[in-house]
Amino acid sequence: RATAVDLCAHAVELSRENGVLTGLSDRITVEHAGISAWAPPPSLVQAPFDLLVSNPPYIPHAQMATLDPEVVDHEDSVALDGGDDGLDVV
Repeated sequence: RATAVDLCAHAVELSRENGVLTGLSDRITVEHAGISAWAPPPSLVQAPFDLLVSNPPYIPHAQMATLDPEVVDHEDSVALDGGDDGLDVV
């Protein structure tokens, strides 16, 4: 089983659709929340995670204006902008 958490509602919906299209929707739960505010349901608290993968915003704010259009045109700035040093979420 897998649990995914994303702040972006569009990404959550896309992940859910991909679960259906790949036949994996019975094995993935997709939650709409910021990771710092997300509280796992009791069923997950009882079973430990075997693996945790994260892709937090990591680009320093000052570099946001220098990003290639291929990045800026397809990613929400909230998913990229990691604050002054790029480590706000970490």
